[in-house]
Amino acid sequence: MSKAPSTNATRLLKQAGVAYTEHLYRYEEHCGTAVSARELGVGEHAVCPVTEAQT
Repeated sequence: MSKAPSTNATRLLKQAGVAYTEHLYRYEEHCGTAVSARELGVGEHAVCPVTEAQT
């Protein structure tokens, strides 16, 4: 996978000086936060349901 795309959210975080990390993983259709949580190794309650899909 390549570098994460720049989005309005990441631009705002950078502008505000907020520290964050990017986590890339392959998109799985209709899986929502379950896949995000699995790939990040956290509980599903800890995942924000907003994702940026690059096709």
